[in-house]
Amino acid sequence: MTAFIEPTGDADISDDIDNEVDDWAPPTKEEYAELVNNLTKANAEAKARKEILRSHGIDIRTGIKAAPVTAAETEGDRRPSVDVVQLQSSAFEQVEAIYSGLDDAGINPKSRARAVKLIKDSLSEGSDIEDEITALRDEFPEMFKRQRTVPVADAAAVGVGQKKAPAANATKTWEDTVRERFNKGQL
Repeated sequence: MTAFIEPTGDADISDDIDNEVDDWAPPTKEEYAELVNNLTKANAEAKARKEILRSHGIDIRTGIKAAPVTAAETEGDRRPSVDVVQLQSSAFEQVEAIYSGLDDAGINPKSRARAVKLIKDSLSEGSDIEDEITALRDEFPEMFKRQRTVPVADAAAVGVGQKKAPAANATKTWEDTVRERFNKGQL
């Protein structure tokens, strides 16, 4: 049994929605131009403040005095130094050598990323990549493709893949084929 509650006259929802008035109106062209002008000024002031803070060595996000910044960095020259470029190129060459060494060693492609990570983690200044790959092969043989121990016969010598189809009768027409199938009870 459900109870029915009678609405009171004060809580008429449809009257509340109809009586609401939309107070917002879009700005005029002059008001919009003034807003854009104020925004442009504020952005320029914020940029000037950031440059002043950077020149005094204050971190913009934290407000804590940091290491002094050179003039080249405040002018927008964000190119890395020569040492950083050399380190990045040597790291790239090292990873490239690891990939080529693993491919030569016969790494399983599904295990390549894990093997590269293991080798990069285990490399030290004096170690050789080939030695690390050999150690990885000894420790994780499942990462590498198995070498066949039993010689496999050549497919061409055995005759694999050759079909032995009977020679087609070129003089037989489609009518002859239908007649033969009808006589055999296949049609």
